[in-house]
Amino acid sequence: MQRFEEKTVLITGGAGGMGVSHLRGFLSEGANVVIGDVRDERGRAIAADLGTHAHYVHLDVTSEADWQKAITETERLFGPISVLVNNAGILSRSATIEKSDPGDFRHVLDVNLTGSYLGIRATVPSLRCSSAPTRRPSSPARSSSPTAACCSVRPWPPARPRTRAERGKDKPCRSPCTPASTRSSTPAPDRPAHPASAPSPAVTPPRSGRSSTTAWPR
Repeated sequence: MQRFEEKTVLITGGAGGMGVSHLRGFLSEGANVVIGDVRDERGRAIAADLGTHAHYVHLDVTSEADWQKAITETERLFGPISVLVNNAGILSRSATIEKSDPGDFRHVLDVNLTGSYLGIRATVPSLRCSSAPTRRPSSPARSSSPTAACCSVRPWPPARPRTRAERGKDKPCRSPCTPASTRSSTPAPDRPAHPASAPSPAVTPPRSGRSSTTAWPR
């Protein structure tokens, strides 16, 4: 079985560059891929070349409305989204920061940073549907953060917590501050004496004609 068989992958910026290599990689593992981009003609041509398991949708990552349309169309064709690849990104047109345009800088942030945030925010419900058999969202009532309920998941069923005795078996405590009743009873192996504790060898002064009263280091 291929790793992404029957899975749906939405890739932004998929009409060129690394996006195309992502598409081919997921397709080779059995996935259905959706290309999200603003280069419509090129995106449709790539989807047609890749076959029936690929589809193109117009997606400006800075537009919340475009995200909703892309997700709706993806789910209609292939089902819930299993993987979102936020690949879309642009570079600043300015050569140096002193000659840069603040509006251009904000546009770079909108695409590269805010676009990824909007994509994750819009795709979370679909991702949850795709992973529902093995994972479920954490309970809002148990979280102190207002965003934790929509951004976190945990394995289900939860693993049984280990007892103190089981944790102690992994790494016995040898701290001298630990009460004697909790220390490990295994005797420590014999260790050779530290070189610093061995007696220093006697230093014999060279026969160079110096006085016998010269003090030599020990």
